[in-house]
Amino acid sequence: AEKLNAPRSAVTLHISISSLVTGFSSLFMSQLIRKRVRVSILVICGMVLILFSGTGIALSNRVALLNMFGLIRGLGFSFIWMMLITVIISNWFHKNLATFTGIVFAFSGIGAAIASPVLTHFIGNYGLSKTYIGYMIFISLLMVC
Repeated sequence: AEKLNAPRSAVTLHISISSLVTGFSSLFMSQLIRKRVRVSILVICGMVLILFSGTGIALSNRVALLNMFGLIRGLGFSFIWMMLITVIISNWFHKNLATFTGIVFAFSGIGAAIASPVLTHFIGNYGLSKTYIGYMIFISLLMVC
């Protein structure tokens, strides 16, 4: 917030924008699967959007840019997050699919709970830009593996 000379609430708005875009655009991702678009293509598109937007967020010098990159990140997450997890779970479980999907999404909160203090530590020691770039590198490695 200090780097952008803006209130913290204005800076963190990009996270809300990203979440809203993810939620709404995820509604339409199943249509791409029904049209026989390969899941690997969707994952690659999502990964490119997430990495592009993450790098943009790290290097942004205006709040408007943060919000624009937040929108792009939300679209990228919709290619990967809910759609992909649901497809993978439906390949493993045929009974109680909704229950297992709920369990997976519930446990995703644990990852966020672990990541938050770790990222806070890195932001305090290295700054937001360097931390975000490191985070994008880490996410890239996870996606490749």
